[in-house]
Amino acid sequence: MNKIGKFFDLIHNRNWITYLLVGISSTGIYLFVSARYYRAGFPLDDAWIHQTYARNLAQGYGWTFLPGVPSGGATAPLWTVLISMGYLFHISPIIWNSVVGSGLLIGCVHLIRLILINKFGGLNLQWLPILFFFEWHYVWAALSGMETMLTIFLVTLLFFWLDQKFDRGWKYGLFLGICVWVRPDLITLLFPIIIKLLVDAFRLANKGRAFLFARKNIISLTIPLVLLLLCYFSFNHLTSGNWLPTTFYAKQAEYISLRKIHFGIRYWEFIKTTWVGIGSLLIPGYIYGIVKAIQTHDDVTLSFAAWFFLYIGIYALNLPVTYQHGRYLLPALAAYYLIGIRGAGSWWAKNADPVQQMWIIHTAWKGALGLVAIAFYGLGALAYAKDVAFVESQMVDTALWINANTPITSKIALHDIGAMGYFGKRDLVDLAGLIDPAVIPFIRDEARLAQYIDQKKVDFLVCFPDWYPRLTADLTILYQADERFNIDINLGPMTVYQWPQGQLTVP
Repeated sequence: MNKIGKFFDLIHNRNWITYLLVGISSTGIYLFVSARYYRAGFPLDDAWIHQTYARNLAQGYGWTFLPGVPSGGATAPLWTVLISMGYLFHISPIIWNSVVGSGLLIGCVHLIRLILINKFGGLNLQWLPILFFFEWHYVWAALSGMETMLTIFLVTLLFFWLDQKFDRGWKYGLFLGICVWVRPDLITLLFPIIIKLLVDAFRLANKGRAFLFARKNIISLTIPLVLLLLCYFSFNHLTSGNWLPTTFYAKQAEYISLRKIHFGIRYWEFIKTTWVGIGSLLIPGYIYGIVKAIQTHDDVTLSFAAWFFLYIGIYALNLPVTYQHGRYLLPALAAYYLIGIRGAGSWWAKNADPVQQMWIIHTAWKGALGLVAIAFYGLGALAYAKDVAFVESQMVDTALWINANTPITSKIALHDIGAMGYFGKRDLVDLAGLIDPAVIPFIRDEARLAQYIDQKKVDFLVCFPDWYPRLTADLTILYQADERFNIDINLGPMTVYQWPQGQLTVP
């Protein structure tokens, strides 16, 4: 009965009602702007890859992109399983994703609130978590159709968890193993967890037993983590023949030329992406947060500060791309924000007396944060709408044209497979290596790609003209997508070509 009473107390908590209403309104506005700009959808073609795997899974085809052909093109298995639930209840994928993404956004903001309460108690900072309902990266991520908002939530949850208390190692191992099933790069969260276990061992145990105490918890962490990692690697090997998702190898091969840029330049480009929006105003808070953490021996803040730079460094080294609003870096951005607002909160607590001159500065700082958040929220809504319009007009509309205008036995070669797999319902030859790793060794070699397409007896090629200029130079154009929504992409409109060796023609 006590648990039931607590449940109803939670429902009647005005903070939850406020968060629910503001969270739904925040994502709802983005969906409305998108629908008015062109139509509702996803801002990434990759989201349709997850949807295709999720639909096939729910319909009993197993872990497949093309029914009957197991493949490892979905990087986030747990996310795919989560969104497959919508198909079991016959819910529109866009509606289901919006519900799940909005729920994760609301949960993340609630965790930020608890983190601030844990640090500052009664200090009046209740407005600060609500600010994150209007942080445009978070809203975009919540509606992206990707696992990005889930990764942000997991990073925030771990920060809250480590900041609260010491816990047994096996719980951290289980959590980390689950994180890997969401995104393999979250294995790097082992760093702040290990720091927490080592520091707490010396705090909670006698000096003579500290090492044994730490070793015991690290071993108990390792067992569930290793078991879940073995399951994860085995799953990938069974579906694709590789120990990691094929997307891991394909993306690195596709953008290998960017790794020729000096590492320092690549790293700096990544750092700058965290300053778009309120991130620029949180630079002083981030610096002050680290200074205070050093002074107070706050191991959680310091370990996440180090993890932030480590995570960015891994991407700068292996996959130096900042497109799609730096979506690969958003988990690190979550850590940056948490440290930044903790540092800002410490500064405001120190200078809260209205008679002090600093009070004017930090009041202006708060106002600037709010204004910048709202301004970028508006800009983000337009960016989201344009991203959705691009995918819908170029990928989805082209897939629908293929579905309506080509024989069902057609074989299609293409680079962007997401919407085509979901709507096109044709046999596909993947030129990006996401579901078929065979193409990865020559992914940017157009001469070898032509031979590969011939070998596969392809009927139609679908791509942006400037993505494969040599492949498309003399081909017959059958269809071109609406150019109005890809004027910012210097690749030309998505085009359907008749492949010379193709045995089928458009009726």
